[in-house]
Amino acid sequence: MEYSAEELLPIVEKLTREYTSNESSSVTYETARMLMRAVLYCMDAYTDENPCENVEGSENGYELFSANEKPNAEMIYRRGYDRVVAKVYQAKEFYNGIIEQFQDFHCRNCRDTIIKGIPQFFLRYDPRFKPYDHILTLDYPTVKPLDALCGIDAISLYLRNIKTEWSFLNAFDPKRVEALLERIIPDYKNLFLDNISNAVLLTSIGCILAGKPVGMLKLQRNDMELIKGFFGDASEEKAEQKIRMLISKLFRSGFPENTELEEYFLSTSKEYAFRIVNGIKYNSLAGVFDLTDSMIGVTKADL
Repeated sequence: MEYSAEELLPIVEKLTREYTSNESSSVTYETARMLMRAVLYCMDAYTDENPCENVEGSENGYELFSANEKPNAEMIYRRGYDRVVAKVYQAKEFYNGIIEQFQDFHCRNCRDTIIKGIPQFFLRYDPRFKPYDHILTLDYPTVKPLDALCGIDAISLYLRNIKTEWSFLNAFDPKRVEALLERIIPDYKNLFLDNISNAVLLTSIGCILAGKPVGMLKLQRNDMELIKGFFGDASEEKAEQKIRMLISKLFRSGFPENTELEEYFLSTSKEYAFRIVNGIKYNSLAGVFDLTDSMIGVTKADL
């Protein structure tokens, strides 16, 4: 439901008085724009959750509206603000559940973003005046992007993505994951900036095709011939279909009770297909699977 500027200005004016602690009713253009954006964010938070509400009566002290009347803008704003605050508490509880079984594999970017950064969000987030600002740059990427989300909505989705990815990663021996990352970048602890589960899943697919235990997360150069033979001269579209089949096989056998994992990671199939098809085409498949060491598959623990 749309509201005109005239309908929103009274809300912005009240918010302005709060912002200036009742010392002034005028602010700079930039501040006024910030407060208007805050109002719109909260109103969107309510309407997104209640797109078809038309119940008569009252709830939590707020009057509801009938199907034939347009709801009061300030009421929508106040209820939206309450919804934003509720989302913050929900996200905090969700984060606490994640962190209990979270491991960063000694990856600095991952640790700084999730273990150090997220708590700062909960300390500094301002649902009243800047609900659209999620503060963090979220430098550790997730497999699925956040698109245009901002504020608590961005953080909430980010945390859901992290939980999904760690449901997968926690099935592996941490030392195996760390050894894989070290093969990709020797100083991965400081320099690895990519998504960890992406690297683990791609290697897992390679292990399936090479007939090796997935949990080992080890591939050698002679395994590339088996992978190449599986894909042959397949187009990117055909390769993507094969990869989707492999991903489904992996998650249906290894995580039969978690259907969310399969759906989430199927989104990687297009990128993997592009990389593998081009790796075969340009005879660089070993690079696709990060076989960059002369002692491929050998870790410090093996020496």
